[in-house]
Amino acid sequence: MLGAAKGSDCAAFCIKGKNTAWAMNPVCIETRDVAWYAVHEAVNTLIAGGGEPYGIEVSAFLPEDITEEEIRDLADQVHEACEMLGIEACGGHTEITDAVSRPILTVSALGEYIAAGGEGDGTEIGAKATDTNRSVLKDLLMTGHAGMAGAAILAQSHREALLKRLPASFLERADAFRTEASIAKAAKAAREAGECRLHDIGQGGIFGALWELGEQLQCGMEVDLERIPIRQETIEICEILDRNPYELYAAGAMLIAAADGPGCVAALKKAGIECEIIGRLTDHKERVLLADEKRYLTPPQGDSIFR
Repeated sequence: MLGAAKGSDCAAFCIKGKNTAWAMNPVCIETRDVAWYAVHEAVNTLIAGGGEPYGIEVSAFLPEDITEEEIRDLADQVHEACEMLGIEACGGHTEITDAVSRPILTVSALGEYIAAGGEGDGTEIGAKATDTNRSVLKDLLMTGHAGMAGAAILAQSHREALLKRLPASFLERADAFRTEASIAKAAKAAREAGECRLHDIGQGGIFGALWELGEQLQCGMEVDLERIPIRQETIEICEILDRNPYELYAAGAMLIAAADGPGCVAALKKAGIECEIIGRLTDHKERVLLADEKRYLTPPQGDSIFR
């Protein structure tokens, strides 16, 4: 029903009359919370693609020097994330190998493909969440804030260096961004607000996600850089560590292409979710960033967290 395409990360099948969604994401970022983010990123991708998650499977490749305590911590993170999302950890594979120097986790998320209206015979190819009429989508919105997960990870991994220039309370606020890693509540509110297309913001940050959404919708866009939500904690951490916050890992943030931007913002805020209109979609192919000077988005070049 829904297969591989530019900017599309979720697949949908009709299996014996059941519409099923599937998405997969690997995470190899060096952080103690790698399993937490791996679960959330896979599930976020599934939700943005029109799925209602019910379970995951985890494939973990672990370095030879990992301890039993560290393995238990990874397992605890998986179960903590599943409990928060109300889904099951159904199984997977664990392997200790000299092929990796840090844990690499790949999570497959499974769910019901609700975009096609639940159960069906697979004939509804071109469902709401994936084939919303492009002509009705005009406003570009964002929930969460730029670089939110990356800032939390950098606050952990570079704590000693950052403490030389920032107070501990500042880093603790950044570390708390970890708890905002799910888009589930925001996605539900956005879909209930009217015609829209969703795209989760993960590795590659907001700039990467904007490019992917443009590829998915085959359109251009104009984005006001100053309207992209970003926290002061992220700005300060990125300035000290020489990272670009707009190309920084942002699990928990989401892009919304909406037919009625103001109405969608109002519905999300009523649900307790911060949301901002950051630009508009256009019919030409240019993907423009408007700031002090006009700039153009380019294809993603990887995440700033790795630099």
